[in-house]
Amino acid sequence: MNVTSIFKRLAQFFMYTSYLTCALQWFWLGILVLGVFAQNGMLDTLNQHEPVVAPVPTHEPASPVALAIGGIVTVAMIIITVVVLIRLPKAIAKTSQVVTERATETILPVVSHHKKLPKKKKLQLSAKLTFYIRLALIALPFLLLLALPQNESIKPQLVIFVGGLLAITTLTLLAVESVIALALPKKKR
Repeated sequence: MNVTSIFKRLAQFFMYTSYLTCALQWFWLGILVLGVFAQNGMLDTLNQHEPVVAPVPTHEPASPVALAIGGIVTVAMIIITVVVLIRLPKAIAKTSQVVTERATETILPVVSHHKKLPKKKKLQLSAKLTFYIRLALIALPFLLLLALPQNESIKPQLVIFVGGLLAITTLTLLAVESVIALALPKKKR
């Protein structure tokens, strides 16, 4: 492995990690929005059925076959959970990268006033647009977090601290990735 490929992999690592922390930022905002909806009673319409009283179970000793099936199902669920947790970050990062690239491709003609651009100029403009789109994806959830009504069950300082920590972490990872990408030769970016 040469130095250029190491820097390229390092830049990809920081890019993927920044996408993951950005996804966590949006997830944090989603949790808080659901909390506000629940607090205002907007989710009460989803739970309109009457509660069912469960019969009291009688405790009989489980058969060895039932225990074996239960053990196999438990082990299978643990394996599935581990596989999903391993694959999920990569899937989130790749999906985020595709969304950012599509947004850049959509906005590029508008920014260039539908004029034909030289390849070098188009690459430079695409890189800048991608950077600004990623900045917007980082700033937007934090700004929405500040505009969100306060939830009685969570202190506002905690909400802002977690949102700010995620935003700063994502910005730092984005900056590190950008600096490493600038250090790469132009053909390897």
